Amino acid sequence: ERVKTSFRFFAGMATVFTAAAWLCFMIFPKAMLGWFIKDPVLIESGYNYVRGMLGAFLFFGYMITVITLFQSTGKGGKAAFAIAGRQILFFIPLVMILPKFAGMNGIVAATPIADVMVSIICTVMLVLFFRSNRRAENTDASGLSSGTSGERVV
Repeated sequence: ERVKTSFRFFAGMATVFTAAAWLCFMIFPKAMLGWFIKDPVLIESGYNYVRGMLGAFLFFGYMITVITLFQSTGKGGKAAFAIAGRQILFFIPLVMILPKFAGMNGIVAATPIADVMVSIICTVMLVLFFRSNRRAENTDASGLSSGTSGERVV
């Protein structure tokens, strides 16, 4: 229960932080790009692309919190799957396929689509993780060993 409470707190804080950054980029994209790029022509031509690429940035804090939870609880394989999945399973194929149908907009759309897909996978893995932990807690609370004989643990 402590893990779940901590996760909710940190996921909430990460979401607030990423939402604030997302809002800044959505409302003031030219000013935000101006921090990193000094060429006004480049800023003018690229600010809508940045908006598109950051379309699903709201999920990023949540994804990082899920990945951190898996790493900190000894589930590094799940964390690695989520990290690699974003790039290898989703982003690279999307960035190769979508431009054939949508040109430059397809490249821009690859990032938020990959982020949404990884967020869904992270959510499924998270639900399964908490269900598994709940079952383990219930087994421990009942005083039964995890063996097959059903004897009580003292």
